Amino acid sequence: MSRSKPPVICANLISAILILANCAPAVATTGRFSEDPTMWESIERLTVDQLIGTMTLLGLLVILVTVGLARCHAIYAAVKQSRAYESMALTALFYNRAEEAVTACALFPKSPLARVVAASLESFSDCSPIASINPSNPAFQRAVVAQSIMLKRRLWILGTIGWSSPAIGLVCALTTSSHYGGGPPITFCLGLLIAIPAVWLHRGLTGEVETLLFEADRMSLSIVDQISEQENQSRVRIQDRSILTRSLHFAASPPAVE
Repeated sequence: MSRSKPPVICANLISAILILANCAPAVATTGRFSEDPTMWESIERLTVDQLIGTMTLLGLLVILVTVGLARCHAIYAAVKQSRAYESMALTALFYNRAEEAVTACALFPKSPLARVVAASLESFSDCSPIASINPSNPAFQRAVVAQSIMLKRRLWILGTIGWSSPAIGLVCALTTSSHYGGGPPITFCLGLLIAIPAVWLHRGLTGEVETLLFEADRMSLSIVDQISEQENQSRVRIQDRSILTRSLHFAASPPAVE
């Protein structure tokens, strides 16, 4: 009898393991379907207010993509043209070609640096010497403010989407009928997914605009000062040549006979 007990015990253990193995997938499967609904089931359980919130968030996502791409393209073009104009203007001034540095402003219409320089030089007449530009000059201030407004246009939309998307998702998630299956609320997760890139875009583009305006402010003062100095020197040389020509003409002319 003692020799027959081990086979019986092993057989009972194997049977118990097989029973547990056959029952485990069914329990896990049943628990999975009862606790974690699929995405489509979660969408089907949305109420009217949750559908309105979801559609609102999707609309904000479309606006975010549209405005973000447009502002990125505009700021990238402004940075690229500003660097190109700075290189061309400094090269022209190095070779004492101030007129070329002035006419180059028209070749870069999207450059805030070129527009500030052009607006600053337009405040002086062609017949008077060009004065030195300083930050208190009204034309210079108007040009800088105009470029700041142009570059920061519609950036407030990105900031508004950044703080309003989580609020909309949270309000929809806190409704009495929004607790479905214990899973995370779709509207709140969607609001966070929209808010994070919106905040990043707003902060990044705002910082890029501030840096670009600072560089345009600094470089425009330097470029205009160099242009004014070279233009004034050129006018002095022209006046000296005119005086010298008149003196030579007067010395070469015969004296009047009485």
